[in-house]
Amino acid sequence: MGRTLAVFVLRNRGKILLLILIILLVIVYTRISLYSIQPMGILPGGVTLVVWRDPGKPFFDSADATCLRNEGSVTLLCRGSAIGDALSARALLRLPYWNWAYLQSTGGRTISY
Repeated sequence: MGRTLAVFVLRNRGKILLLILIILLVIVYTRISLYSIQPMGILPGGVTLVVWRDPGKPFFDSADATCLRNEGSVTLLCRGSAIGDALSARALLRLPYWNWAYLQSTGGRTISY
């Protein structure tokens, strides 16, 4: 039995690795999000965070997109509150700012103060 399984794994290792890769990509896409914080006074270079995604949130998100969804416009108070939520314990990894990810979160709009 053990030898038969070993032969099966050796013959199908490419398919098995592909299956594992697909499962990992599905987990990443459904559980993790990219959260962009646009360059501003507090963070002059901006930042993109890899965060655990809350239910119902999009894959690409940002403080400005959160404000647009919740209030219909972006204010400094709303932006600060959204950034505070993003910097909480759900951040997994901190990356350089990706403008493309920010634009994906806001539907192509750039909001500046």
